[in-house]
Amino acid sequence: MIRIGKIAAAHGLTGEVILTHELPEMKWLTVGEPLHLELKKGSFIPFFVEGIRGKSDTEVILRLDDVADVTAAKELVGRLVHVENVKLSMANTTSPLRFIGYKVVDVTLGALGTIDDVYKAGTQWLAQIDTGAKKVLFPLIEAFIKDTNDRNRFLRVQLPDGLVDL
Repeated sequence: MIRIGKIAAAHGLTGEVILTHELPEMKWLTVGEPLHLELKKGSFIPFFVEGIRGKSDTEVILRLDDVADVTAAKELVGRLVHVENVKLSMANTTSPLRFIGYKVVDVTLGALGTIDDVYKAGTQWLAQIDTGAKKVLFPLIEAFIKDTNDRNRFLRVQLPDGLVDL
């Protein structure tokens, strides 16, 4: 599963919600498709989309199954939204979110770990890896990424000296 955003707010009185997403486009999402909401840490509950309306480039208004009123919608506010990896790869192969689950190998330090999550901080995308001893964030920029292998799901990087030690 890949995180694509979160439920930002309830919308109206009929149970619609506003999804704030981190994808450049949402054309792949259609009525009948499931979105998986993380109601508890590590539990991805499918909610099928019953209606979609565009709001802005980063937000859509959704009607989800089993969410019939504003009270039920408010319970979903703040929940992370995930989709299956296959769905995202079909929709957008350039999104940095696709790197979740990739192994990271530094040209100097060797294997660092697997990307647990990807965050957008302003205009910058950051990857989070768990090195075993701690979690490390590094920018996903061309200057640091030396090679990507989508088939084997790894990134070869050259991170600045000391970045992993912070």
